[in-house]
Amino acid sequence: MKKGWKIFWIVCGILALAGAALCVAGAVSGATLNSVRSLFKAHENYEIWEDEDSVHQDEAYDHGDGEEISQDSLTAWTEYPNIRELDIDVSSLPVEIRSYAGESIMVCTDQVHPDLEKYISVKSDGGTLEIEFKNTKIWDQFHNDKGALVIDIPEDFKLEEASLSVGAGELYIESINAEELNIEVGAGEVHVEQFTAGELELECGTGEADIRGTCRKEAGIECGIGSVSYSMPGKMEEYDYELNCGIGELRLGDKTYSGLGKTQIIDNHSGKKIRIDCGIGEVVVTFGNVL
Repeated sequence: MKKGWKIFWIVCGILALAGAALCVAGAVSGATLNSVRSLFKAHENYEIWEDEDSVHQDEAYDHGDGEEISQDSLTAWTEYPNIRELDIDVSSLPVEIRSYAGESIMVCTDQVHPDLEKYISVKSDGGTLEIEFKNTKIWDQFHNDKGALVIDIPEDFKLEEASLSVGAGELYIESINAEELNIEVGAGEVHVEQFTAGELELECGTGEADIRGTCRKEAGIECGIGSVSYSMPGKMEEYDYELNCGIGELRLGDKTYSGLGKTQIIDNHSGKKIRIDCGIGEVVVTFGNVL
């Protein structure tokens, strides 16, 4: 075989292996065919008829014009008093968490597409509010606008624990206060305007996360091939660090770390620890930018 062809087939083999690795990484981090189709608008004018549980779609559902939605403008609000823990696991539905002047957590499904509203499970059990999909296959089949889930939390209300997983969906948080705050995003997006937590765990696969807030004890950030931006109060010297970085980039204040190859410990004897594990993505931590 000529040398030129050998090089050609070697390059093809390398590209095939790289493509397979990226497909596996995407599947693990929560990406679906639906999220890929939505990127290229392949869902337009799409109809499906599969079984009696399938959803027939022939037109997009308009769930709003981008204006702020008040509780008075929505009707399907359900009140959940005496909630201590919040557990949300929705892989492809935009979720908006807001603060309001009230006493109980309120959940609204008005903005969810009417063909999908019945496939959301919202239940309260022993002080824990759980929100999840009833039938994930239906959600994966539905390629039109799914709408959004709106949750209002009282101002100055503190949860014992909040676990929020959105997969390839979107999560927007105006403000949240929890002793334990766990956020997981696969190929989706997370934006947190303000949070207060004793302990924070943020896991980002191939998506994006932009968060601002205060962590009093320990924060753990894990980023695969996506990007994480974390703005926190104080100065860099006011925290301790445990850093791991592959071929990605980790920026901590005005310092940059990449390709560490091993764990780097920075001990400022502060009693507040930040753990960062960055694969081939990007993690940026800034200080002094939180009210």
